[in-house]
Amino acid sequence: MGIGSGSATGWPATDWLEQLVLNYGGVSQYNGWIKHTVKFDSPVVKKAATYFQKMFATPGYVYGGQKAISSNNFATAGNPMFNANNTESNPGCYMYKQGSFVVAPGDFPTQVLQNQDKYLGVFRFPGTTPTSKPVEGGGDLAALFSGSNRNAVKIMKYMLQDKFGAYAAKQGNLISPFKSFSMSNYPSQLYRSMAQIAYSATSFAFDASDQMPGAVGTGTFWSEMTKWIHGSESMESALKNIDSSWPTS
Repeated sequence: MGIGSGSATGWPATDWLEQLVLNYGGVSQYNGWIKHTVKFDSPVVKKAATYFQKMFATPGYVYGGQKAISSNNFATAGNPMFNANNTESNPGCYMYKQGSFVVAPGDFPTQVLQNQDKYLGVFRFPGTTPTSKPVEGGGDLAALFSGSNRNAVKIMKYMLQDKFGAYAAKQGNLISPFKSFSMSNYPSQLYRSMAQIAYSATSFAFDASDQMPGAVGTGTFWSEMTKWIHGSESMESALKNIDSSWPTS
């Protein structure tokens, strides 16, 4: 596990908590959390945070231990899966939770990226029941503020077709939101598996911190998670501090 990201350190931890809030609270409470009608200090967020704390603080669960998490860069924290003791049979760790974008040059080792289907597998983050398949993700958005430009309208209409994005998908830069998008556009079985996880989701939620006010979503949510994981602050204090930082207007 690694949440290091320079001045943005802490954001990978928000993804953990977001997925768990979605798991325990469903889309309704998740969306309420974004609007702050469901507080960080609420039962559902505390339940999610307690599970997350078990994952990062239990001795032996995280490669390098809890103290290493805040300094481990998110892009390379999963590399011990491949190169511990230079043997495939004795990896330093077996799993790494991160977005699809981590499969990129400069993140995972070059030999792994060149042979993705040999070295990498992916599975959906487990829900609370065998049939529950909530997925939390992010993405790029397109918006048209004026319909007077006919060419712009044509582009938007084109982007609303399942054929759009084929080139980007082949480069490993896109997972189409369309279930009818041809799976042959994805460059590897790894990407096809990631797409299938998205398409088979029982619910999908857009990244919560990206929708919260900037002072929280890219501010205290990051910093308080980092302090908590590093051990300089308790879970209870971190959650209450984020609530207190929420803008009043």
